[in-house]
Amino acid sequence: MAEPTTTIVALQGLVTKLVESIKDRKAAADAKEFLKLMNALQTEHFELQKSILKLQTENAKLRQQAIQPDEITTEVKIDELAIRMLRFLSQNGHALQTPHELSHHLGITVTRARHCADILVRGGYICDHQTGNGAIEYELDDKGREFLVAHNLDV
Repeated sequence: MAEPTTTIVALQGLVTKLVESIKDRKAAADAKEFLKLMNALQTEHFELQKSILKLQTENAKLRQQAIQPDEITTEVKIDELAIRMLRFLSQNGHALQTPHELSHHLGITVTRARHCADILVRGGYICDHQTGNGAIEYELDDKGREFLVAHNLDV
């Protein structure tokens, strides 16, 4: 039979080996959990990168659409006020009219006169000129005359 000290020493060695084995298994379990989390993070990162790329592509398309001058329409809806303004400018020949004169003659506010005139300028029906003191004056353009004649409104 082995001596008790030898047996205790052997048991202590065995316990030490068991503790190290448990530590290794715990470390292995922790490493597995760590790898799972890393994989989840990589998957999430990949999905976020895909989303970013998709949004960047969509953003580029929207920016391209926003700056395409070909797609900007200059079509203007000619309403009754616009026709009255065109006719007034037509009747005054080449005399330039200020927003104040337009508003007075048409019985509307200066703001509404400017707004309507700006729409007609964008549509090419009238043109605007800036005076030396910075004021804006309007006159009938070729397209405006053509519109009035084509619709028998030049009377």
